[in-house]
Amino acid sequence: MSPHGRLAFLDGIRGVAIALVVAVHAVSYVGLSLPSSSGRYSVIFALAVPPFFTVDGFLFCHRMAKRSPVSHGAYLTSSAQRLLLPWLVFSVLYLVLRGTFESITPSAERIVLGQSPGGLLMQLYTSAAAPQLYFLPSLFLIRALAPLSLALFRAHICILLFLLGVYTAMFGEYLQAAYLDLFRISGLDPVLHALWGMQYYLLGITLFRVWSHIERHPLAVSTGFVLLAPLFLAHPSLKILFQFALIAGLFSLMWVASHRVCFLSRVGRHTMGIYLVHAPVPIKLFQLVSDHVVTAGIAFPFVWTCSLLTSLFLAVSIGNTRFGRFILGLPRSSHRPAAPHTATDTH
Repeated sequence: MSPHGRLAFLDGIRGVAIALVVAVHAVSYVGLSLPSSSGRYSVIFALAVPPFFTVDGFLFCHRMAKRSPVSHGAYLTSSAQRLLLPWLVFSVLYLVLRGTFESITPSAERIVLGQSPGGLLMQLYTSAAAPQLYFLPSLFLIRALAPLSLALFRAHICILLFLLGVYTAMFGEYLQAAYLDLFRISGLDPVLHALWGMQYYLLGITLFRVWSHIERHPLAVSTGFVLLAPLFLAHPSLKILFQFALIAGLFSLMWVASHRVCFLSRVGRHTMGIYLVHAPVPIKLFQLVSDHVVTAGIAFPFVWTCSLLTSLFLAVSIGNTRFGRFILGLPRSSHRPAAPHTATDTH
């Protein structure tokens, strides 16, 4: 792919990913239990959060391929504004809302009330009031390793593939267990999830490096990956390869089909806002409505669809104000550049 080639297809990938993120959370709110390792449900979990890491790795390489001047300090500053600022603002907001809810609902689990200052900081760190927020500091930690990512981008493709395989195997067999034994942090630890997400970030670097071959026959490549993916479900240790195959297939498919799925692309352009606002408030409200209005059989699609559309509306509305763009970590200008810089938004 040319360094100045189109990147609009990434909006479609984000659209699929954020729709599935909302779906996963809707499942928990309506009380369903979907086994993440069996049948068609495994696709939902495979394509929810991981593609965001992959997209960010792909975009990092795109920027490097253009030979844009790169300052590690400036890159971290920009990433802090785009990732850590929204994480902090919305984490504090949701902790306040949760504390208010606990104060008027004596039977509610105590996440905020009764916590010591240290306990509140830990609840903030683990995104206890809004579990989806862990992704933002996790991605920032990965971006902090930009010099390493640059070295991998410049490495020979065989070395890159070897390192991707070694890191993936190490995380699955040793790294995750060693980290949990060492720190024993309850909840969604951003550091642990950064180590987990690095697998998919490396996949994004790898996909960029081989993209010139993939783009020649994207439909064939996409079909091949999708047909190959189920073969990896037979053994739990190969589940990561199932995810890799589906993500690579999604990239290839969206390269040729993103202009045909305009709604997904529109959703993808507002992913950051949707990610921040869809839970816990809208999704909980629609869950309460579904308990009284719809039958159990359609509760999940009702909560999922309404939460996604409402979050899209809120994301667009918030993003249309100067303050809203600030708390979403978006540039002040309403102009959208052709090459996005954030895995969860194209602004």
